[in-house]
Formats: sequence, C-alpha cells, structure tokens
Amino acid sequence: MGHKLFPKYCLIIIVSGVLFACNFGNENDFKQSSRLVVFVGDEKNLQSAIKYSNGCTLDMTNKVQWHSSDPVYGSVDKGVLRAQRIGSTAITAHFDGMESENNIVFKVVDVKLQSIRLIPSSSTTSLDNTIRLMAMGKYTNNTNAKLFDISWVSSNPEVATVSNIGLVTPVAAGEATITVTVKNKIGVSKITVTDEKLDSSRVPLLGLLW
Repeated sequence: MGHKLFPKYCLIIIVSGVLFACNFGNENDFKQSSRLVVFVGDEKNLQSAIKYSNGCTLDMTNKVQWHSSDPVYGSVDKGVLRAQRIGSTAITAHFDGMESENNIVFKVVDVKLQSIRLIPSSSTTSLDNTIRLMAMGKYTNNTNAKLFDISWVSSNPEVATVSNIGLVTPVAAGEATITVTVKNKIGVSKITVTDEKLDSSRVPLLGLLW
C-alpha cells in the first residue's frame, strides 16, 4: 500500500499507543489484525495516522472515515468505539482511496470488573532500581486478565513516580502508594524506597522481568 512517491506512506490504526508496521507497497503486503476484549457499554478511543517510510507520522483521526464490520455489536465515530452488545466487530479506517493496513477486532463481552490487584502488592527497593507493576482484573465470570489503558497514580511522587505503563521510579527514601482505579474498583501497591543498596535477591522478580 502507499503511493509511488518518496517517502512512501500508509494508513494505520493506533490503539493503546502502539504503532503498527507498514509494508509500504511490498508484494508480501498483508493486513495485520489485533484482537481486544471490551465490555458492553464501554467506549474505546482509537487513533488513525499516516505513517511514512522515514518514520514520521501524521494524525488522521478526525479526517478518516471509520468503518465497523458489524455496528450492531460495536459502532465507531471519530475514533470512539462504543460496545453495543455481545459479539465481534472489525474496525478499519479509510482515507482518499486508502484502507488502513491493520484492523482491530473487538470482542464484546458482558461481564463486569469485580476487583483489581496490583502485582507486586508491596515492594521495597533502593534508589538505583525500578519496579514494573502489573494490574490484573478479576471479572464476574471468574476470569482474570491484565488491564491496559489505565491511569497510574503515585500518592507521593517526591518518593516514587509511576509511568502510564506501571513503571515505578524511586526518587527519594520514603513510602508511596501506587493506585489504579477502573470503574470504581481500586488496586494498590505499597512502595518503600531505601537509600541503601539492596541485595538483588530481595527485589521481586516481577519487577525485574516485566
């Protein structure tokens, strides 16, 4: 896909801040597909962009025509997907004769978030370490799933900050509580920062590997 100009470009859909690869008109061109689960009544923000072969991108979210393969299950307007009822739908974007090189398949389910658990729930770390937290949701159908597109908040950013992907960075010795809130459900992790160097065996493996 892409016109015979330099740099070449293609149209993509961006979800959760992830930029998908483009083939830029190569013969082995294929449509990438991502599958996400949403819940009846939820809304999901999508973006569309033109991606150039030189690495630049141009936001097209409000300029493309959005298309849902089955709007009875999920409709989309100006990049906002609205989950209507149980089922699946594929979302694509179109502009000036181009169709997005990737689509997003949403599976709409009718279960409710029951609780949130942050892993690890508590941790002690030194100033020269970071910790990666993970948010797990438990649902009314007794399943568990990792939570994405969530807001992380530190109660004491002067002691520890937290990024939008759950990466905790110590700033000074002290204590901080990291919180995630989704649909009135709250998950917390208590972080203690020391000014002494810790034995690596005491640092949670999850914080090192995730």
